[in-house]
Amino acid sequence: MKKALLLLLSIGSLTLSAQNISDNKVNFKYIQLPSHPVDPAFSTYQVILNRSYELANEDSLNVFALHQDAANIDYWAQLASWREQKKVIDRHYLNELAAWEKASYTGGATTKPQRQPYPPQPVMEEVEEPLLHDDLADAYVGSKVNVHGFTVGAGGVVITIDMGPISEMKITKKRSGSGASTKYEYQCTYKLVSTLKVDCPSRGTVYNTMLGNSTKTHKMKSYSSQYEFDLWWLDNKQTFWTELQTKARNSMLGEINITLNNTIGFPEKTRSTEVYSVKKFKDHSYTDLTEAYTIAKQGYVQIKDDRNRSGAADKLQDAISAWEAVLSESNPSDKNSRINQKVTAMIYYNLAEAYLWTSDFDKAEQYIDKAINGGSMKFKNAAKGLQAFLKERKKRWQANY
Repeated sequence: MKKALLLLLSIGSLTLSAQNISDNKVNFKYIQLPSHPVDPAFSTYQVILNRSYELANEDSLNVFALHQDAANIDYWAQLASWREQKKVIDRHYLNELAAWEKASYTGGATTKPQRQPYPPQPVMEEVEEPLLHDDLADAYVGSKVNVHGFTVGAGGVVITIDMGPISEMKITKKRSGSGASTKYEYQCTYKLVSTLKVDCPSRGTVYNTMLGNSTKTHKMKSYSSQYEFDLWWLDNKQTFWTELQTKARNSMLGEINITLNNTIGFPEKTRSTEVYSVKKFKDHSYTDLTEAYTIAKQGYVQIKDDRNRSGAADKLQDAISAWEAVLSESNPSDKNSRINQKVTAMIYYNLAEAYLWTSDFDKAEQYIDKAINGGSMKFKNAAKGLQAFLKERKKRWQANY
């Protein structure tokens, strides 16, 4: 009972301590800078489509022609053999008929001979026609590309998309249940590999990559009998192939569009973070921290107005100055002080986030380290989460400025 009471008191103490911090959720938008920027002098782009799938069509047609030729050669060889067998049977039959007829002249005729049946006549082997890729219109591909911060037009960035063929297509089935509850689930796996290249008139190729080199899965219908699927396949094979192409290509074009905006574009993103302040604790007042939070929030809202975030700089710098002024009171060794260990770590985190958005990454990293080592698990975890985000923002900033 005594141990339980001590545990409850401990939990209650932690709860009261945690309540000192106000978690102020702040959502704001910002323009993500490109990781592979083109020359800022160019703000237009055009899309060029290369059709590698046409080569796959040619290969399929060539293989089809070879199989047809082989089937044709094999058929005529079998037919020649069949004709020889037929001739042997006919020769034997005619000799029997001649002997029978001559015997009839002398009265020794027997029953008229019957011809031996011919072997089955060979049939030309049917060669299954290949599934050919449908053509893909330039305008359709262009409609799926929208690079933020750019407009469509000639003389600027050239985006070359090399659309590959669907390959390694395989349909598999999985049986589950038994008896009347038996079910066959079908799925189609495939690959669609394409390449993406971005050329800038003044910088040459700024980005070149291959996409789609992983197996994709397309779920199909389930059936209570595998023969139901076979019946469906008889009538819907070509329709399925057309639909699969559309799905696979749209998925690839979507991936290409995301990649373009992530590498050369200026998409608007949303950041969800916390700007912390302190509730009333003992007889202390924290209006200065509340005011700093308000100023910072106003600054964060303005970040989206400029690619270089200059419009938000004044407000964020005011908030930074306010927080750093409060830090002069920091007394981590006294848990009852106004700016105790937890509040100090909290301010470290606020400063790290703010310095990140003023692009002073050295200061941001310094305050992240301080928050991690500030003695508060809450802000240690928050700061570690900020590290990866800062790393990416820093890399993009340095690529552009």
